[in-house]
Amino acid sequence: MDPFISVVIRLYNGIEFLDDSIGSVVNQTYTNWELILGINGHGPDGGEVLKRASAIVGLRDDRRISVINYPNVKGGAEALNALSSDTKGEWVAFLDVDDKWHPRKLEAQIYALNNVKPCPDIIGTFCSYFGRMTGVPSIPEGFINLEVFKQYNPIINSSVLMRKDLVNFTNQFYGMDDYDLWCRLILKGKIFFNIPNMLVYHRVHDGSLYNSSNRQDPEAIRRTYFGSYEPVKN
Repeated sequence: MDPFISVVIRLYNGIEFLDDSIGSVVNQTYTNWELILGINGHGPDGGEVLKRASAIVGLRDDRRISVINYPNVKGGAEALNALSSDTKGEWVAFLDVDDKWHPRKLEAQIYALNNVKPCPDIIGTFCSYFGRMTGVPSIPEGFINLEVFKQYNPIINSSVLMRKDLVNFTNQFYGMDDYDLWCRLILKGKIFFNIPNMLVYHRVHDGSLYNSSNRQDPEAIRRTYFGSYEPVKN
């Protein structure tokens, strides 16, 4: 299987990192992809962000890359939904504008699609921090079961490759649109798998969501979905 992959980057803040993130997609060893940049929150004409993004893309001169302005989309969740609906592939990969990929990231995920049984619906990878912080988050490798999601978010957003028909983010929980979606999907029996290789680089900087994690409330997600949940006993 040699699927066409749709890579999406949502762009509200972080234009200064865009060339790095685009470059990490262009340098992928797996080449059957498109990249769509989605501008949201910058008015009917996309403002200065659309101009700068278009200029960066123009210098790349790569027909696989396009830019779309979403003037009526509010927030990251709606932006990712809109972007995903405009993609051509059956599989969507998310990349935060301030993060980067290892050149073999997509290649490794396609290998997993072809060789891991049962075939995962959502495939993540390990990652490492760079910028204001170094180190690696502790997440599980291989198949991820429900009990893990009841404790923490085991999927790195910028590492995700998933079936497009499963994309349905909401803004119910501040800054945790991804964890919210993963919890809903695991309860529906969808299959999650993490590749145990450092294939994503997550940038920590003054403006990153990581630095405003005190505003997030993962316990609210766990109470919502798992508060009265009892696992099926074999």
